[in-house]
Amino acid sequence: MALLISHRGNTNGINTSRENSPEYIKEALEKDYFVVVDVFLIGEKHFALGSNAPQYATTLDFLKNNNIIARANSVECLDALITNEVHCFYHKHDKCVLTSGGLIWTRTGSNITQRCIFNMPEWTLDDITTIKDLQCAGICSDKIELIKNARIENNREESSQ
Repeated sequence: MALLISHRGNTNGINTSRENSPEYIKEALEKDYFVVVDVFLIGEKHFALGSNAPQYATTLDFLKNNNIIARANSVECLDALITNEVHCFYHKHDKCVLTSGGLIWTRTGSNITQRCIFNMPEWTLDDITTIKDLQCAGICSDKIELIKNARIENNREESSQ
């Protein structure tokens, strides 16, 4: 089954007042989701989480969680994350980029292969619950719980037939 990735800790829709906060990320991790977080480099060795600006100081130990994928805010941040063996990537306007963990992180609307992360399906699909047989490495969404539940329901229907 594809990795189910919470976007900034969101699992049931966007919550701008909580996204990228350590507590919110931990809640998504406790639900067994992977989480993509936005990371900023402060100075030469300090990191912070935040959507458009650094908001929450964080540690390398927090970022080294196997279920966290860090989106670096700058090339310098990417370099520091890679140096410290954090699963990470950086992109601005690229159709896709390779994460340090070997996944292909796609831009919304890009072609999808078995190594790709289908990023933000809700931006291009009218009904994200139709994502059933997609062959990809993972799905990243603000509504990942809805996708998970739809896949569970689909598996129940298939096994009852």
